[in-house]
Amino acid sequence: MHQGHYFLAVCKQGWFGLAVLFLLFLSGQSFAAVCDSEQATQEDLNGCAYADYRKADGEMKVVLKKLMDKVSPKGKKTLLASQRKWEAYRDAQCKFTTLGSEKGTVHPMAYASCLSNITQLQTHVLEDDLNCPEGAINCWGQ
Repeated sequence: MHQGHYFLAVCKQGWFGLAVLFLLFLSGQSFAAVCDSEQATQEDLNGCAYADYRKADGEMKVVLKKLMDKVSPKGKKTLLASQRKWEAYRDAQCKFTTLGSEKGTVHPMAYASCLSNITQLQTHVLEDDLNCPEGAINCWGQ
């Protein structure tokens, strides 16, 4: 199951929290103000964690696009296959990591935080590939 769909599935009552965050966004208040508030509900925190993940995912996609534009045709094919396998790993790892919270209201936050952390790590890996110095043996013929 795609991570966004899984997140929404585990967020049984999370629609309310996401709706509150959306309304706050429309009213001009920042997500950070809600997320850092002592009055934030668990649903608010779940929505904040998911927003953090979406931000990390967007940043990773920017780096991935730059790398795709740089690599050879064979590199593109290999990179796409690698990225698909990485996504499967990320989802499985986060399901495992958050297994202990599976039935709790904190689970959507824990799962989204895991997605965010692993995505940030992958962004660093992709940045290293993007900035690989010419002639380095680990540049695989970019």
